[in-house]
Parts: sequence; C-alpha cells; structure tokens
Amino acid sequence: MIRFIPHALTLSLLMLCAAPALAQDDKPKEEPAKDAPEKKPVRLLVVEKTIDGGEVVIIKKMDGWVFGEAPKGSLAMLRAAGEESSQLEVRYTPNIQKDKLASHLTSFHSSLKQMGLSQVSTKNNKFSEIFPEGVETEYSLTSNGKKYRLIVWSVHRKDGVWFVTGFFPEQGRDARYTSFSTLIQSIQFK
Repeated sequence: MIRFIPHALTLSLLMLCAAPALAQDDKPKEEPAKDAPEKKPVRLLVVEKTIDGGEVVIIKKMDGWVFGEAPKGSLAMLRAAGEESSQLEVRYTPNIQKDKLASHLTSFHSSLKQMGLSQVSTKNNKFSEIFPEGVETEYSLTSNGKKYRLIVWSVHRKDGVWFVTGFFPEQGRDARYTSFSTLIQSIQFK
C-alpha cells in the first residue's frame, strides 16, 4: 500500500502538466441530438466520504476553486477556476501505524525526488485544531520551460496518513498558498 500513493500523485502531476497538450485533441466532437436536453454539469459544493473507523470527512468547495474528478486514492481534488495549472488535493492512507510512518513518508518523498522535483524547504506546521502538527515540504519543478511549486503537507491522525498537496505555477505561489492553507483549515469530520 505504501507505493500506491506516490504513483497516484505522480499520475496526478503528469496529467496536470499534460492537460494543455491533451486539450488540443483533433478528433471531431460528437454533437448531441437536437431534441436531447442539454446536460449541464452539476458543480459540487461539498465532498463527504466515509473513511476507516466510520468517520466522515467533509471537504467544502472554496471560492475561486471547483471540484475536479479526483484520481484513484484521492478524497478530493480542486482546480482553480479558469486556470488549468493549479490544483489542490486531499489524500488519506489508512492503517499506517506510528512505527511505519517514517518509512511511508520517506518512500513518498523519495518518489517525488526521483521524478525530478527539487526540495526547497521543510518545516513543521499546524493549520487547525482537528489535525496535529504536520510536516510541510515544498518542491520546485520546471516543465516545458514553466516553473511550478508542489507543496505537500503530511500528518498522521488516528492511524492514517493525510497528504494535502498544492500544485501551481511558481508565479502566484503566495496567493495559491493561502488557498492551500484555507483548504486544510476547512476540513471537518463527523
């Protein structure tokens, strides 16, 4: 189970960087039948998911962000409205005991470095009363000449590991960091 999270995050990052290229698909688009009613996508305002132990995690939409399709292993993914290259993601891995935590986190961060991300900083950070103090690690990445930042906040809570990630262009990092911290502070449980 330890190896799945890094690969899922890797997939998320690759899809994010590849999104503009994928959007330029030359295939013709199917037009809906003229008599068919137009389907408008439903925009979620909140994601509620039951996790191990029966606890329900509640993640609310924030202004300027929309829920996207969360990849496998992710509880929620938000994308900046009108911007393809910024995303926030919440992941949870159950059944990680404290004695296995260090190896789990080391594996996760090693996989990011193997992908070519450069670690910029690491610090302890406590965002809310719901979570204990976690570790925030920031990485830099250059893709197609553009500079990006990946911020990973990891925390151990009730025998599970939580990863909240923010991926966005380096320019505008401070504004996106505010959304990143707001997301963590807004997570609730019932």
